Amino acid sequence: MLKYVSAAAVAFAMLTAPISAYAETKKEQSEAQKTAAEHRKQCSEEWKKAKADKKVEKGMTWPKFNGDCMKRLSKA
Repeated sequence: MLKYVSAAAVAFAMLTAPISAYAETKKEQSEAQKTAAEHRKQCSEEWKKAKADKKVEKGMTWPKFNGDCMKRLSKA
């Protein structure tokens, strides 16, 4: 019985505590992470444009396109 009462008390305390008490501070992104994010955004825009213009090769999927695009952009 004490086990259930204790568990309920802990659960109640966790639910009523401010969420910010559990939130971690956001780390600053490294240059490599910023570059990768820019490349993902650029590849996404290229994919959307190619799909809209119906220039996507038959059988091409987003993961394959993204992989090729990320390789191409990282070499540049």
